[in-house]
Amino acid sequence: MIFSRLSEKNRVIVGVLLFVAVFAALLIAASFTDLEVSDLLTGGALEEGEYLSHDVFGVAFEIFGSSPIYVMAGICVVLLMLYVWRTLKLRPMREIICVILLAGSVLAFW
Repeated sequence: MIFSRLSEKNRVIVGVLLFVAVFAALLIAASFTDLEVSDLLTGGALEEGEYLSHDVFGVAFEIFGSSPIYVMAGICVVLLMLYVWRTLKLRPMREIICVILLAGSVLAFW
């Protein structure tokens, strides 16, 4: 097997990284084709900027579903911030990096 010489911890890390890479690739591919599929299914029934739903709950999830790249980027930045906070021991540098990453996550969700 390819990973037979790796330790158990390294196998888990490689497995998680492969899962994240495949999931990210599928997410990126779906982001570029989803709008075309929606346009094909609605057949011009919607005006420019109009949503399928008219209640707040449905519109919120429709907007959330139309921007998976930004949601994924925000979650990744938050996870990176937590990793830096737990592993970096230099106090002022840790806080500065975390504030920069927090601003990045806010921009990703915005």
